[in-house]
Amino acid sequence: MTEIQNSTQESKLDAMLALIEKEKDSFFKELQMEYKSKTEEYKKNFDLELENIRNKKIGEAKSRARNIINAAKTKAEFILKQEKLKNRNEFISLFFKVLKQALIDLNTKDKTYLYRKLYREASKMIDGDFVVFCNPKDKEIVKSIVKDAKIKTDKSIEGGILLQHGDLKVWNTIDSYIEENKSEILALLTKEVGEL
Repeated sequence: MTEIQNSTQESKLDAMLALIEKEKDSFFKELQMEYKSKTEEYKKNFDLELENIRNKKIGEAKSRARNIINAAKTKAEFILKQEKLKNRNEFISLFFKVLKQALIDLNTKDKTYLYRKLYREASKMIDGDFVVFCNPKDKEIVKSIVKDAKIKTDKSIEGGILLQHGDLKVWNTIDSYIEENKSEILALLTKEVGEL
């Protein structure tokens, strides 16, 4: 081979290498652009997915927080209702204790009126002779009311009277009077002080 042929072949080889280099650069740029495009697309998708996850987690946290608050509120309302009911029951119990003591401690005139009423109601329930029992402190008042029966004292009767005919006993004590009239007394109390 001659030198010219060598030189022509070298020129052809150089031209081919230059063409391959150019195509390689073009292919590389296309790959780079595709990589950049895909990277941006993945980044967008990743950011969007991350935002969705974040919003979902925030929504779940808010929902849990609302549930916790609602449960705490319900529990607090329940406790308040229980406390109110407890206080109401304690108040009513105390009220009836005070009422009972007030009826036991009535002045002679008012106590005589009350015992006369208790005696009339109780005596209507017994036919025949009976014995009237009362507290020793109330014996004189009961004597002023009861003219046709024997009177005995019993310390276990705090206030009011007990009529007995054989085995039949009619309790018309202050305790039984309050118990029988409890709903009316509570209605009056509610009317005076409002809903308990």
